[in-house]
Amino acid sequence: MHYSTDVEDIKSAIEHHGHTVINEYDIKQQPTNIPVSLFFVNLKPNENNKDIYQIETLNYTKVRFEPPRPK
Repeated sequence: MHYSTDVEDIKSAIEHHGHTVINEYDIKQQPTNIPVSLFFVNLKPNENNKDIYQIETLNYTKVRFEPPRPK
């Protein structure tokens, strides 16, 4: 999704699919602090959390959910 998308809109769209969002924020490039089109979403532990990987569109935009990568 585009970095100018409001995080509250994304949160409500994810919650519409039956997930509970704890927090969400947009990711910025480290040295320059420029926003990129990536968001970090933290979900409340639940049985249906793996179903989020099946979501293909949010707010008429094609999306892809990935697990966080270890540092």
